[in-house]
Parts: sequence; C-alpha cells; structure tokens
Amino acid sequence: MKYANFAFEDKDLLLGGGLENGLPTGDDDKGIGSDEVSEVEPFLDFGWKGNRTELVGFISFGLPINGGDEEVDWELGW
Repeated sequence: MKYANFAFEDKDLLLGGGLENGLPTGDDDKGIGSDEVSEVEPFLDFGWKGNRTELVGFISFGLPINGGDEEVDWELGW
C-alpha cells in the first residue's frame, strides 16, 4: 500500500509513505534465507524534480512479524 501527498506539488515536491509486506522466500533445508520469516515494513518517501534533475529517496524500517525458532533482526533501509 502506498500514499502520495500532492500538497507541495507547486514546489515540485512529492511526499508519500506506505506499508510493505515481505513474505518468506527462502529454504531452510538448503540454507538459503528462511521459509518462516515474514516482515512488515513501513516506509516514507519523497521526490523532487528540477528542470533536468530528479531526486527520489526512501527510508524504511523492517519489523519481523514471526521468526519461527530463529532470532530475527530488525532492519533499517535508506
């Protein structure tokens, strides 16, 4: 899910945010990732557009919602 706010559109600035859901895609038996860990990752984003330049940025915070028997770390992305 994503939300965009166009309140600062006249200044060529776009603010937004949302919620991302990460599903398990690994295989514990093969030692590739995990087949049990899911996460919820809220994020904020922004975009700025000049004449010939665009700048886009994201910041996110990953929260594991189940970890099975493993110790799962939180993650911060930017």
